[in-house]
Amino acid sequence: MKKSIRLEEKREEKLDEDGFLDILDNKQLLKKVLREGDKNSARPERGCRVTINLKTRLKGSDKLIDSHTGDKLQIFVGDYDTIHGIDLAIPLMHNGEIANVVIAPRFGYGSLGCEPDIPPDSTLDCIVELVDCEWMGEEIELPIEERLKIGTEKKNRGNFWHSREEYSISGQCYKRALDFLDVRDEEMQQRSEGSGESNLISKLIELKTTTYNNLAAVHLKTEAYDAALKAVNSALMLEERNVKALFRKGKILGILGEYGEAVDILRAALKFDPENKAIQVELSKLLSMRKKQLANEKVMYRRMLQLDKSNASKPSKFNSLLKWSVAAAGVATAVGVVAYYINQ
Repeated sequence: MKKSIRLEEKREEKLDEDGFLDILDNKQLLKKVLREGDKNSARPERGCRVTINLKTRLKGSDKLIDSHTGDKLQIFVGDYDTIHGIDLAIPLMHNGEIANVVIAPRFGYGSLGCEPDIPPDSTLDCIVELVDCEWMGEEIELPIEERLKIGTEKKNRGNFWHSREEYSISGQCYKRALDFLDVRDEEMQQRSEGSGESNLISKLIELKTTTYNNLAAVHLKTEAYDAALKAVNSALMLEERNVKALFRKGKILGILGEYGEAVDILRAALKFDPENKAIQVELSKLLSMRKKQLANEKVMYRRMLQLDKSNASKPSKFNSLLKWSVAAAGVATAVGVVAYYINQ
């Protein structure tokens, strides 16, 4: 507690003349308390689920941006459920606090903006109220309906960041979605028996497979091929006939130069979806590359065999020396025998 008080006092000393705290000491993220919260309440930490009321405007405008305004929004701190500036400001708030947060483009929607409401390179002027903060336990302990809901939201958020080509953030969202999409042993038993919540469990597994596929796509974009292969293998563990996972696995193996295995995987995918043009094109490309690889291997083996034959036909220096040594020894022996008989 003393440490947090000292930190708070230090922050208060940094308030500018307008009452704003320069959170990052670079004027790009400012926070001003409009209403004090309950200072006896613990501040949110990474992984906490918080409920906020949010009003968003462009800096210098009085008009609310409806698509980025809402009451009782639930987000997980540090999970990129919202823009980075809000994520950084919330851990500095107490329950019940209302704050004005001014966010430079770098910690908002950057050079892309968020059309149609937020133009590129926009500074955002937000009013944030921290309504509640909840410390979470193990994700798998949540009811399956809640896990399915949160997993879907995080997967969709990953899709949002992926569409903006922010692949690192997108991958983090997909990984967090997977945290909520684990299945308990008893739930797998219910699914196999068709009892209990088997329909919801099947939906959860289907969503988990899709999320692994999306994560593999992110790793492909960032050329993290081993991680991409691990993700598609996880998808295929859940659904061995998943065409998208088979296609991506074949593509990854092709990139890694494993043409033979890649061709087998793509042929298997084509059996399940014979009209899939993307698989047909990739398979044709890899067959051509495999043919070239085999031709190169034949040339290499032929050269190796010719080299072996050449070496076999040419006596080595050691063999020649050995032969001369034996011959010399034979001559010396013969001379010795002749000399013996002459002297007798």
